[in-house]
Amino acid sequence: EVKASSVKDKIEYSLSNLVENVYSKLGYIKKNFDNDTELLQILTNPNKQIALSGGIAVDNPDAVDEVAQYLDLQGMKMLPTSMGDIQRRFSAIPYGWREIDIAAVVCSLISTQKAALQYSGTMIQPTDKHIPDYLRRKTEIDKTLVTQKKKIPETINTNARKVLKEYFNTMDLPDDDDGLIAYVLDSFSAERDKLQGLLDGQYASGNYPDKTVVENGVKLCNDLLCHKKDNIALLTKLVSMEDDFLDLSDDMAAVYSFFKNQKTIFDSASTLLDSLTTETEYMQAEQEATKALSQIKSIINMPKPYKNIADLPTLIQKVQNTYNQLMGLKRQDVFSEIQAAMGEIHQTAQLSQQNVVTKADEALDAKKQAANEAVTLTQLDAMRFQINNIRQQYMKVLMTPAEPDEKIVTAYRSSICYTIKLKSEEDIDNYVADIKEKLLEMLEGNDALHII
Repeated sequence: EVKASSVKDKIEYSLSNLVENVYSKLGYIKKNFDNDTELLQILTNPNKQIALSGGIAVDNPDAVDEVAQYLDLQGMKMLPTSMGDIQRRFSAIPYGWREIDIAAVVCSLISTQKAALQYSGTMIQPTDKHIPDYLRRKTEIDKTLVTQKKKIPETINTNARKVLKEYFNTMDLPDDDDGLIAYVLDSFSAERDKLQGLLDGQYASGNYPDKTVVENGVKLCNDLLCHKKDNIALLTKLVSMEDDFLDLSDDMAAVYSFFKNQKTIFDSASTLLDSLTTETEYMQAEQEATKALSQIKSIINMPKPYKNIADLPTLIQKVQNTYNQLMGLKRQDVFSEIQAAMGEIHQTAQLSQQNVVTKADEALDAKKQAANEAVTLTQLDAMRFQINNIRQQYMKVLMTPAEPDEKIVTAYRSSICYTIKLKSEEDIDNYVADIKEKLLEMLEGNDALHII
């Protein structure tokens, strides 16, 4: 019997009665949701309240219980449950819930850690901003599995927290399972990126110690993170890798200290060795410097030189002091060569050849300036030959005969005399005789012989 005064009221009352009897569980949804932002707010749940029963208060608790029971039943039957299955079941009779409200109920189960999502075989963390797409988008809901959340065994949980506290030197760990998993994934992803940054940055620019330690650290992090599809497997793997990670922590402490405090000294020693690669022959007679160089090279090539790097500054200074002394002596030799060449050219030149003298002086002055700016013994050694070439060129010009018909041959002093050790008068006579014979051979068939 319909108790209503108008036809309109009678129809509305009848239809309401019909809906309530057909969709008998529609009333489980007491709060409706309108957009994805509200779903994300359920997941973050910044204002969690404790219910009278002691659990976390959620919107539409009857609907949440209904979906939880369905997941429990599916789990007992060992049947996979997709979000598409849930959407189709709870939008039909006797529920009739809206698609977004069903997604909100699943979000509440995720937020209270009673359900978990898998997408393409990968566990989806509650912080994932794409969860509304997995729960609502038509192309995604059948690819998204909703499962009962497996509680992490207490022993694994406790041991995993122990490893995290020791490795990251922290006491501030999340209390809940989801927060702990997120901490593991975020922290070891950041650790891997940090170590990879060392390889791509510092180690790419120099031959620094313990590169294999850093490479192993990247590998350890990747080995752990490849278990991110299963929360329990992830923490179990972390516990099993405890010794590996703690050893890595000890080794990396030395590496970080090196790049912070010792790299500059190490670089100075490496630069010194590189600069002397072609100059060591000049220091062969300098025993103290040679010994210091050998010690520097030994330290630089040590697998773990950290305790010995403090010795490098003293060793570097010894080598540099000796090298600077050799540079000073060699530079004075070059200046003497320049002065001698200038003197010989000036003495040989006639009054009419002053323009030649001026050009020679300019060329030799340029060499003097270059000698002042030289930074290696090799450069100064090369200048001695260059100075001799300049002297020979200008001496040859200055000694050109006035008579064009005069036949003159030119010889360099270095081609006439040769190195020898003379012990007696007879040795001297023989040496002079050899030179005389060589000079006569050069003069033969010529009017004059110029030695420059």
